[in-house]
Amino acid sequence: MNWVDGVIFLIILWFAWRGLRAGLAASLTQVLGLIGGLFISFNFYQPLAAYLNKHWQITDKISPWLSMGVFWRPPVALEIEKGNRLIALGILEFLSFLAVLIISAYVISTVAYLFLSPGKYLFWGPFGIIGGFVLGAARGLGVVFILTAVFLPEQAKAVSFFGLVQPEWLVVPLQQSRLISLFEPWITHFWRFFNYF
Repeated sequence: MNWVDGVIFLIILWFAWRGLRAGLAASLTQVLGLIGGLFISFNFYQPLAAYLNKHWQITDKISPWLSMGVFWRPPVALEIEKGNRLIALGILEFLSFLAVLIISAYVISTVAYLFLSPGKYLFWGPFGIIGGFVLGAARGLGVVFILTAVFLPEQAKAVSFFGLVQPEWLVVPLQQSRLISLFEPWITHFWRFFNYF
């Protein structure tokens, strides 16, 4: 177990603790919000990024801040300015994905909580506490899986296309992580499922 596994374990433990404190009804609404937020964010993050870039030229504002010589060795055929814009567009799409996910998950979980609030007293007692803990841990596992599914393929593409210099302190623990190795077979199924919609 290395430091990446430790961070993953702490994330899952933190979500489980939040689920334990919130109870089953609130944890159920948060899981519904996360699932609904994923569907919405996968459908709307690229149009949002295109809209922001068209009206406010955000990639032009991000590009000068990228210090490409430190992390990046551009291929001969690729101009540095074009590479800066590609990376800036990737950053903008990632931030758009996160913004849509957070906002839509919050709205969906709030609406679901309003519908479940009359029946939340049915979930009191040990069943509600244990159910909240289990759903919180499942939510934490889902968040870690989504981050892994989004980060690992994009990191590999960026390294192969742009020639990024990979830091040893991150690459070796990612390759030796026991928990990430459990997620890897499911990542292709995850992307196939979302590409279906």
